[in-house]
Amino acid sequence: MIQAGRINITPKANMPTTKHLTFPKPFKEQAIVSLTPVSGVPGQKVLGVGTLNNTSEGCDVVLTRTETTETVVAWIAIGPAK
Repeated sequence: MIQAGRINITPKANMPTTKHLTFPKPFKEQAIVSLTPVSGVPGQKVLGVGTLNNTSEGCDVVLTRTETTETVVAWIAIGPAK
């Protein structure tokens, strides 16, 4: 099964900021999640994105940015259907 979407994060400047993402439908097991910041300044102002605490139902998305600009992070999750 493949699911995709977007999550908005307003980060603290120069600090990893976490927001929980709940998948629309749970997977049978832990999903593989890929993230892409929707930004024209990756590597300059957007320093990185990643995930923590991945489960079959969701994950925590982590964004680090040099400023407090709200940032859209596009995600895709892949795993076996429940």
